[in-house]
Amino acid sequence: MCNQQNYARWTVKYSDNLQKVAQSHPDLFEQFQNGFFSIQRTNKPFSKQPIDLVLEQTINADAARRLTGIIQFTNSISARQRWALSHDIRSTVISSVYKNLNLQKEQDVTAELSNHNMKNNSKQLKQFINTFDQFINPFSAEIPQDLLLNISSGKAASEKVEKFLLNIEKDGDIRRQTFITECKEDENRFEKSIKKVPLENFSVDYVKKTKTKVGGKVQEVRIQRDLFGRMLGISIDHKVDMSKILSYPITPVPLSMCHFEGGICKTQKSALMKSLEKGVQHDPPSHIDVLVIDGFFMLHTMKNVPKTFGSISKKMLQMVTQIKATRYDVIFDQYFSPSIKDYERSRRHESSQLEFNITGPDQVRPSYFTKELKNIHFKQSLVEFFTTYWATDEMIPFIGNNKIFIYFRQCHSFTVINNKVMSEIHEDLSCSEHEEADTKIVYHVCNIDAQANFVIRCSDTDITVIMLGNMHHLKNNDSRVWILTGTEEENKGNADDDDHDLDIQFQDWLDDELSNFNDDDNED
Repeated sequence: MCNQQNYARWTVKYSDNLQKVAQSHPDLFEQFQNGFFSIQRTNKPFSKQPIDLVLEQTINADAARRLTGIIQFTNSISARQRWALSHDIRSTVISSVYKNLNLQKEQDVTAELSNHNMKNNSKQLKQFINTFDQFINPFSAEIPQDLLLNISSGKAASEKVEKFLLNIEKDGDIRRQTFITECKEDENRFEKSIKKVPLENFSVDYVKKTKTKVGGKVQEVRIQRDLFGRMLGISIDHKVDMSKILSYPITPVPLSMCHFEGGICKTQKSALMKSLEKGVQHDPPSHIDVLVIDGFFMLHTMKNVPKTFGSISKKMLQMVTQIKATRYDVIFDQYFSPSIKDYERSRRHESSQLEFNITGPDQVRPSYFTKELKNIHFKQSLVEFFTTYWATDEMIPFIGNNKIFIYFRQCHSFTVINNKVMSEIHEDLSCSEHEEADTKIVYHVCNIDAQANFVIRCSDTDITVIMLGNMHHLKNNDSRVWILTGTEEENKGNADDDDHDLDIQFQDWLDDELSNFNDDDNED
């Protein structure tokens, strides 16, 4: 079943031949009975060698020359006969000389207790333990009992892989019985080839899948260059009204909806924000009371990602608190299914792929961290790990005097009191029906009672529009809101440019404009 056909087949044949040696080779059997068969073996209970290699290396060692013996045989029949006649005599003589001169080395049972070996053994043991600490603990109570998980990566097996691995013994026995039946029906079947079985193990789930693209696009809108000529010919033969034909799209998808190469026509959302910025005069905030951050945006900007999830969690909190503020709210998307966002996520190649489980801070992250951020299950496990790990005392130096809020399914806060991390759940800031971080960010801003300077750190300009539409929901009219967009590099390059800081504290202007718009609309 694991494509070891020769071992499975010929081991049985060799065993059967040895059991019948008394009938097939009575002279050889008599020699075996007289003790003409011996193997030099160690008493160690581990790190043993295969029997065939032990026999071969034993003969070579006793012959005193490492380059003699079975391995160095030629195809010459005479050479093999000379070796067979003289080798045992030569080995006996050399062994006797070693013994008489007290040069024969006995097995030293104390060799493993030498300082050098003990030092190496301790080092290897520590490496062994550290390696297992980086894996998930298969005996942990947090491990889902209904999933088959890869210990090294924490990923769950797909349905196909799980079925193959859990039924490997049963399927192997079925193939064995089939082979036995075929051998009974055909006496030549035993030596014929055995077809290999596709191994559907964990590696199958990690194979990279490529898509065939045309001109860099998954699909291209094709326009036949002689289309107008054919249309003209058909209109003449069948008296078709050309003006009526040309009133319909001549492409599979109207060009008003997509580009010629197949890309969807989109207006850059930043165009709206730039238009709004032109009519607003503002100054940067003198201080920041609440910094609200799009969590997954921050994760995507992380560079030099650490190897373990514990280090990733610490670096994430360092990035969050990089801008000085009194309070930090880190907001993450939720994922519902079915969802109105399913098409957009499929276009971005995001999907609910393999299940993923993070059991501890020492577990090693996947090699392609950015790629895994397209796996919804991985992102969910990562945020849940953040929520759990930030509540431990290891995070005291990173939290400091700040107050940290993290919101995924529920809103948790973390503060340090008496040199201990205190965690609390805030039901008033939890909105379980919201899926997008955009709306959850606005919900947080609008549900803080105290007067504050808010700064929203994000990359999606949708939040600007949503925030504008909800300015009248702010609980304190003296609060002010800034939007900080773009990556860290972009903001450094535009340090003197106000385009990335948008003060949207113009509630009166917005209310007046909306009321004027409604009046004009009613008159129409």
